[in-house]
Amino acid sequence: MLDSKKINCCCKYGGAGFFLLFIFLCFIGSFFSKAGKLSENRVPTPFPSRLSLSFPADFEAYYQDNFPKRKSFIKKYNRLRISKFGINDRVILGKNNWYFYDSIKVDSDSDSVADFQGTNLYTPEKLKDVTDFFIGQIKEFEKYGAEVYVVFPPNKMTVYPEYMPDIYNGKQASFTAVDQVTQELQKRGVKVLNLKQYLLENKGDKWLYWRTDTHWNSYGAYLGYKKLMEEISKNPKFKDIKPLEITQISEQSRAVCGDLYNMLGTNEKCTEIDYSMTFNAPLVSKCENIDREDIISCTAPGRKYKMLAIRDSFFASMLPLVANHFSHSMVYGRKYGHYPLVQEVMKNEKPDVVILEYLERQVAKITHDIFKQK
Repeated sequence: MLDSKKINCCCKYGGAGFFLLFIFLCFIGSFFSKAGKLSENRVPTPFPSRLSLSFPADFEAYYQDNFPKRKSFIKKYNRLRISKFGINDRVILGKNNWYFYDSIKVDSDSDSVADFQGTNLYTPEKLKDVTDFFIGQIKEFEKYGAEVYVVFPPNKMTVYPEYMPDIYNGKQASFTAVDQVTQELQKRGVKVLNLKQYLLENKGDKWLYWRTDTHWNSYGAYLGYKKLMEEISKNPKFKDIKPLEITQISEQSRAVCGDLYNMLGTNEKCTEIDYSMTFNAPLVSKCENIDREDIISCTAPGRKYKMLAIRDSFFASMLPLVANHFSHSMVYGRKYGHYPLVQEVMKNEKPDVVILEYLERQVAKITHDIFKQK
């Protein structure tokens, strides 16, 4: 006859032992679990670097971000939300596997959908205040003898509304906030280039933007570069600047997809289309990062002009082409919020050309004080 006390004892301690073993295996597994990368707005908490009184709390935060199969669970959850409900926090799932960015979910000063629908137009008073401030910034550059060019590349959905979901059919505005700002600046003599109409007119059998990314592709960037250099060459000072012309272009397929695909967090297989181009003259510009991607310096032998650009990420794919026309180019990312080195660069380098580039959804950033001191 079995001893009930022994059975109870075995169940009690055996169950406790199994639970402890499970916890131990999960703990060990957290160091070896691999499920690829996730696109997250923050860096997962690292393992505590030293023993201290805060170690328990630090380890708990680490474990919550790194427990076994966490990434796999999240990816499966993301796949379910997209496949069953068509839901993603930042990505608009368009037709034919085209993805668009719902920027207000990340940046309260940026609203790509409102840009598309024209629901964020400025009042006359606000428009005057915004352009007054921006023109004041431009005059600061002009004090150093520079010619200033403002460039507005369009949002992806502006150029490809036909791939937006059906709920947006007929909702694209013909006149938007970037058009307002463009018109007002042009009235006041600013050299401003709104690329929207130009890209719409040149949209044909070649894609200008990635299907799975917020950015334009290499061909779209080339068109933006070409139009900008044509505008600069209208100035008698720079009449010898001629944009590179494409002599050959070929379509290429690549297995690496873009930032919107990564935001989906599904890790599905994906392919993209890019273009390889050759030009009527060699690319001689060489660029190096001075401070990650935030400050870039480029040189091109045999050129006689200097250039300063303040930009967002859209300018990156234009940069090798634009820099090809300048002996020295200094390029600043706008995420600094202010640029304490800009005045120093203007004094010491004396650039002939200043390019201020703002993606359509970043137009509100023209109220950032570029010459603000630390």
